[in-house]
Amino acid sequence: MAKSKKKGKGPSNKKVLERELKKERDALIKMASAIAINHLNVIPLYVLRMQYGFGKKRGQKFIAEVMRIHNAVIAGEVSVETLKSELDYGMDIQIETDWTDVLEDGESEE
Repeated sequence: MAKSKKKGKGPSNKKVLERELKKERDALIKMASAIAINHLNVIPLYVLRMQYGFGKKRGQKFIAEVMRIHNAVIAGEVSVETLKSELDYGMDIQIETDWTDVLEDGESEE
């Protein structure tokens, strides 16, 4: 007589659903990040071209430096807070990045 295999508990539907939702959420975050980076590159380049006459070489140098700093932030080599502090000190420009009001609006609709 052949031994039957023990049947273990399969993954619960809740865990499978949570895993799928996390994958979808992560994909949406990546897509939103890509769109944000695209917009945050295009708009300043457009201003530099149309308002300040930047040509091909200066535009390419500018975007290369933007991407270098972006990659440094991603790698943890520099913080956004440090960059904001430098802008505040050197240019008297304060950039607000408090998203709590946006996050609270999204939570209240649930």
